[in-house]
Amino acid sequence: MSKEKKEQTSMTKLGLELGTEVDKGKELEEYILTIFEEVWKIYPRKVSKVRGKRTFLKLFKGVNTREDAKRKGGKIYGAVEKQKRIWDRENTEETFIPYFSSWLNANFE
Repeated sequence: MSKEKKEQTSMTKLGLELGTEVDKGKELEEYILTIFEEVWKIYPRKVSKVRGKRTFLKLFKGVNTREDAKRKGGKIYGAVEKQKRIWDRENTEETFIPYFSSWLNANFE
């Protein structure tokens, strides 16, 4: 499967409506928080959600449209899925899985 196709699949799994208009303020923030909740659901270590959310939101600075937010969220979602498969395959104990915030800092700019 091509990288573009994988990205599209990850974005589709988010199940969020795609828009192209420039979204302002609260509406875009709520949309990004919805993406966060979807990613948080699949992340295997549920510790320090507030810090994870703060780090997640920092990754979306400069995102001005729902389309851009969905694209970035899809990349993060796909990366979490991939990493989760690795942890599952290696039977990684939860204590050895980094907090979500740390994992984001290590894997995204």
